[in-house]
Amino acid sequence: MKLKVKLIILLLIIVFLHNMHFPTNVFDLSFRPYYHRLVRELGQCEKSGYGFVWQVNRMNIGENIRTLNFANYPSIDSLFYQNNRATSEKYFILINFDEKNKEHIKKLQDFSYNIGIKVHINNNFKIIKKNLSCYLISTT
Repeated sequence: MKLKVKLIILLLIIVFLHNMHFPTNVFDLSFRPYYHRLVRELGQCEKSGYGFVWQVNRMNIGENIRTLNFANYPSIDSLFYQNNRATSEKYFILINFDEKNKEHIKKLQDFSYNIGIKVHINNNFKIIKKNLSCYLISTT
């Protein structure tokens, strides 16, 4: 090939890599830990609340804990689910929950979760851990 064609192809490759943010993506994959990348994409206590759920799972409760997200984001239960553990009937994680929002309170009261038996979360719950709009609660 002629030198001119090779330069044009090289220029197109450079423009393509620049538009795809190639250097930034390589840096992120190389130097940012997996946990930090997930928190950036899934949120600490916003979006899906990955950071808070990760912290709760490090508390070694010993059971899979159901996550309830009050915003329009998918549940991340499956990221932390372990087959050899039972699903907790006592503990729940609330993401993007506002204690003062009547709709959130009503949604929490109407929530029932079938895990062999029906679990209802009424007004009688205890807040174990709170971080911004994320809660770990225990039903009583």
